[in-house]
Amino acid sequence: MAPTSAAIAGRKPRLLYMTPNEWVFWMHRRELAMQAMERGFEVHIITPPGKHRAEFEKAGFHYHPIRLHRKSVNPLLELVAAWDTWRIMRRVRPDIVDLRALKSHLYGGLSALACGTQRIFCAVTGLGTLFLSNALRHSLPRRIIAVPFGLFLRGNPRVTFLLENPDDRDEFTARGMAAKEQCVVMHGTGVDITRFSPAPEPEAGPDVPVIVETHCRLIRDKGVRDLMVAARILKERGVPCHFRLAGQPDTGNPFPIFEDELRDWQEQGLVEWLGYVEDTPNFIRQAHISCLPSYREGTPVGLMEAAACARPIITTDAPGCRETVVAHGPHANGLLVPLRNPEALADALETLARDPQKRQAMGRASRKLAEEKFDAARLCTAILNLYEHSLPEIFPPDSPNSGRKSPGSPENDL
Repeated sequence: MAPTSAAIAGRKPRLLYMTPNEWVFWMHRRELAMQAMERGFEVHIITPPGKHRAEFEKAGFHYHPIRLHRKSVNPLLELVAAWDTWRIMRRVRPDIVDLRALKSHLYGGLSALACGTQRIFCAVTGLGTLFLSNALRHSLPRRIIAVPFGLFLRGNPRVTFLLENPDDRDEFTARGMAAKEQCVVMHGTGVDITRFSPAPEPEAGPDVPVIVETHCRLIRDKGVRDLMVAARILKERGVPCHFRLAGQPDTGNPFPIFEDELRDWQEQGLVEWLGYVEDTPNFIRQAHISCLPSYREGTPVGLMEAAACARPIITTDAPGCRETVVAHGPHANGLLVPLRNPEALADALETLARDPQKRQAMGRASRKLAEEKFDAARLCTAILNLYEHSLPEIFPPDSPNSGRKSPGSPENDL
């Protein structure tokens, strides 16, 4: 293998992240990037500008704003985003890139290949609306976007795909966007199981309702409207449940839940909408049940957080969501319901609302699952080991991280 540019220049290896959503990276990937710096990487970030730029730079990251619009399909705007990406890549000359979301995979992946980047990681955090929708306006872009994947990224030995569940891996390979040997399945970067710590469920009784929490981006595909239909059904049945919803409408998504709709649900007594919640662990611990009837996920962060807080989970039997639930046996930690089925969702919620012993047993099983599968410390270490494995001239196999497995091997699935 040829020496990396970092090895030739005698400098720190350069790791570049590209993400279309600065806030999401700050919330859920910042710790990974900081640990990479601790391991000796010089960390760069390409992202549309947002309010966290000063915090990124204070943390020691090199921040590169880009003119990228998440929901744009305007060819001129996309050319601008591609040009910005190429210009930054050519200037930084990263040794490794970690690209998050499909536009980043395309513009960042092709630019990195052209610039001679040693290793390209395409992190697939969920397939989203483009793959969920059957509408004609999404089917054509879906076919178009698969072409450059198949031509330039699929089968390329410099490219590794990091996917969060086996269903997404199978989707990518079936569409010819990736080869199976390029794929590593792991549950994102997990959650901080120290911060999201277990606590006994709140008191509940005849006059104290069972609290059901949901925290997520407020978009259609999270199943929020199905949850409100289920809340109405339970209200009509007289089941004592109180629904609490945290999150903001995501206007960058094609199908947001609008604020007027949220306020209308609240006025009808179906839900308490809190907007953005700073103290997420405490919000979860104030509830008895965590529920997310999503249509598809990578691995849902909100449910991993709820599992770490020892709460039983109710979610859909959908890709990604099912990764957070053991539905049967002595280690069951929640219930799976059919997709887009508010009646079945209401039945599952009523089952746990009326059975505190089952809730508490499932909560204990959730915490155990989080410790075994979703621990951020373990998952971040696995990703950093993949980075280092791809630069053997700088991180030789006999270094303290010896024993690392080859990227893409089945044993690497976590």
